[in-house]
Amino acid sequence: MSDALTHAELEQVFIQARADLQRRIRHRVRCPERAADLTQDLYFKLVRLADRLPNAVEAKRYMLRMAANAGLDDVKNNQNRARLLEGLAVLYEPTVESPETLTGRRQEVRHVEAALAELTPRRRDMLRRSRILGESYAEIAAAWGLSVRTVELEIAAALRHARDRVRPEAASDAG
Repeated sequence: MSDALTHAELEQVFIQARADLQRRIRHRVRCPERAADLTQDLYFKLVRLADRLPNAVEAKRYMLRMAANAGLDDVKNNQNRARLLEGLAVLYEPTVESPETLTGRRQEVRHVEAALAELTPRRRDMLRRSRILGESYAEIAAAWGLSVRTVELEIAAALRHARDRVRPEAASDAG
């Protein structure tokens, strides 16, 4: 006699235990359809383990333990999924801002636009390439035929200018 169950023997044990397995899973997940799906999944996992199960008694004991674990895992996965979806829902909630806040934001945008308009064309282009297009300083330097250090200085000056125009109090603190 072999030391392990054959696939046919394992299938027979599964068929005999199927109702118990499904009942055990349904007790955890509270959904007959989901319990049936998880029970079927157990069979596919068991087929891979057939050569490790020595006899029908051990196989049934193992199946019942797997069923309990499958039910618990499914409940935990659903709880985790629900928590994740709750967290994501917060990200998509529309934000309602007061008219004063909107007016303040629009005014800030106008200040930024005005500050950028005051920049030299070269500084404006370098800032756009760096911050909007995501180009490296080396790429910008090559495009303008300048050193990387010059690009660094130009962009730093452009950022200081924009900061000072948008938030004048920052200029007095930095000075």
